[in-house]
Amino acid sequence: MNPKVLEPGKLKKGFAVITKPLTRPDSEDKVTGRAVYADDLNMPGALFARQVYSEHPHAIIKNVDTSLALKYPGVKAVITGQDAPGKKTYGNVIEDQPAIAFDKVRHMGDVVAVVAAETERQARAAAALVKVDYEILPGIFDPREAMKEGAPLLYEEKKTNVQIPQKVRNGDIEKGFSEADIIIEEEFTTPFVEHSYLEPEAALAFIDSNGSIRLKGSFQNPFTARRVIAEFLGIGKNRVRIQKTTLGGSFGGKDEIMSGIGCRLALLTSITGRPVRMANSREDSFVESHKRHPFYMKYKVGAKKDGRLCAVKSEVVVDSGAYCSMGPYVALRGIVQGAGPYKVDNVYSDGFSVYTNNPYAGAMRGFGSPQTNVAIEAIMDILAEKLNIDPVEIRLRNVIEKGDKSPTGQVMNHESGLREALETAAESIKWEEKHEKYSVPQEGPLKKGIGIACCMRGVSLGAEGLDAAAASVSVQDDGSVIVTTGISDHGQGSQGVMTQIVAEVLGINASRVIYFEPDTALIPDSGPTVASRGTFMGGNAVKDAAEKVKAKLLKIAAELLETPENKIYAADDIYYAEDNPDIIVGFEDLVDECTGRAVPLFDYGWYVMPHIHWDEEEGVGDAYYTYVYSVNAAEVTVDTETGKVTVDNFVASHNSGRALNPTQFLGQMFGGSSMGIGFALYEELELEEGRLQTLNFDKYTLPTACDLPEFVGHIVERPDPEGPFGAKSLGEPATEVAAAAVLNALAQATGNRVQHLPASLERVLLGKKLTKKKKT
Repeated sequence: MNPKVLEPGKLKKGFAVITKPLTRPDSEDKVTGRAVYADDLNMPGALFARQVYSEHPHAIIKNVDTSLALKYPGVKAVITGQDAPGKKTYGNVIEDQPAIAFDKVRHMGDVVAVVAAETERQARAAAALVKVDYEILPGIFDPREAMKEGAPLLYEEKKTNVQIPQKVRNGDIEKGFSEADIIIEEEFTTPFVEHSYLEPEAALAFIDSNGSIRLKGSFQNPFTARRVIAEFLGIGKNRVRIQKTTLGGSFGGKDEIMSGIGCRLALLTSITGRPVRMANSREDSFVESHKRHPFYMKYKVGAKKDGRLCAVKSEVVVDSGAYCSMGPYVALRGIVQGAGPYKVDNVYSDGFSVYTNNPYAGAMRGFGSPQTNVAIEAIMDILAEKLNIDPVEIRLRNVIEKGDKSPTGQVMNHESGLREALETAAESIKWEEKHEKYSVPQEGPLKKGIGIACCMRGVSLGAEGLDAAAASVSVQDDGSVIVTTGISDHGQGSQGVMTQIVAEVLGINASRVIYFEPDTALIPDSGPTVASRGTFMGGNAVKDAAEKVKAKLLKIAAELLETPENKIYAADDIYYAEDNPDIIVGFEDLVDECTGRAVPLFDYGWYVMPHIHWDEEEGVGDAYYTYVYSVNAAEVTVDTETGKVTVDNFVASHNSGRALNPTQFLGQMFGGSSMGIGFALYEELELEEGRLQTLNFDKYTLPTACDLPEFVGHIVERPDPEGPFGAKSLGEPATEVAAAAVLNALAQATGNRVQHLPASLERVLLGKKLTKKKKT
């Protein structure tokens, strides 16, 4: 094969694909309706499954009578917790959650039986015929009460309702307070919050041609589900295959619930020999799915007269509901990041995740940080007011920079960019002018205020566990490329980012690349797609695989171009020698040459996060390898006659490493900010002794497009040497501090500080005097 001469003006340098606003690969399918969601799936002869939920928040199951249900026309099977052939319980931290309750029910969302029938109507009718004999037990619905001696126990054998206590101990807290010129003590609470994804949970199970169980559905974490289902059935993981469908949102919510649904469907298809499908209604989803953890926070913070922090002490009690789920890790992240992105030498924090008979809580975007950020950022504003220091200035005096120690004693060896992010956000929202203007008494019922808040977030799992991810890259003989990873795209845009990384490495047009969703039979376990680890972990794995494939291409290109491999540059489907760029070989021609020589253009990538040391016993050390830094600023108008809050303007400024796709980056910023605004002003699941009073969106208030402000986003790039092309993460940082900024603005506007979320109309008018929302 003879190299060709480059067309004039074709040569390009720098990044060719990443940092460009590539259209998301899945966007056209979603907007045209071609995307296949779990509830779209069906097979000939498929049965419909219907779950039977508990009638009580806490009770012993004495008997489950399925006789009438089994006699109902069309019913092919009814299963209970006693039918599990393998392990009855599962859990990411503590294996305490039953796929089907078998001894006790611990919240209203527990499933006690499942019916499979020929039609959905028959399954529903038969499910209503299942009779359960309960011995009702006293419930406990406040985690602070559940911690007390003599409280009803959800698990008698544990002898406590506290799960795994977490702590941070850095410096000498008493010495820190003794050096303080001012000490602030405040309390804050946050409520249960629903994930509110558009697509309720759904899946289809069937027996594959090789006798294994295959499930397709809205699985956020396919590998976790595979493990749980295999253990539930008592079979090997190689006998269970999970294929993720297009997800209509997740935000952390389609984890344990999908494992439970998968167990039930897998058992039903094993018993009947037929495909079985199920889709939760919105009401089912509200009842069964996990929520954002309510936090009960006590803070004591000491500072010098110049505003510099010298001590932070906190106690965080976390309502984990009926099951552990991720409670201890949510508490850990909450207190690790709960002293803010600030230099403070003395920190003493405790985090307790506690069992109650409320709906269980689990992972949700932010994972404990939005709650503690509300607290520490409110206190920063309180300190600023009492010390007569501008809120931006007091933060600038305390922000972590390269070489500083974090509140856990970790030496930060990367650029935070936080000073620039703060200054950029303040300038963008015209802070200096507006803060001064709104600080003086305002005429009329409409009062304006402006607020700012900042945070840091550890990237990926960190001290929460082993962190690794896999990917594969396969170049076909026609020059098209297939990418597979163990990272799920929940809607956050992983497909596009992975596509860009591969295209950049191979020097090709992104249109050549197709991305396949995770399939547990085709790619190694890459852990859960949580903790904003998709780009960092999956991106590094994809980059590793692509670089291995490129090494094979370069070896052949070097022969053709008569140039050393390290002197060859590739971009826009062209490989050429840097010292003679006029002579080129096209990507397809190069692939043809490799194919003719039987060079396999396929490889696996594997990435393991660098080692960190977190001392769990002492509560000190490196909690995460690297961090993302964020600033939000909000401007609000409050009607002091009605309590209505309007967010007029909102600025987000983030250092998340290099932005691989700036347009998508801004989309994450604004979507995350919208969720944070909902957390601040609107969202709350109402309960009465463990029973949800909010079962659909007709009673659960979410911000609509009409409630959202003008958004402005700023990308403060500090590429991380460990990230793929310098990228880190943004999914969760985008939502973590929005509520804090809005609440600080609200406090300036009204003079009332809302410390018990959400900022309902009554709380806006009464501030922290009102801890519970009045019923209407």
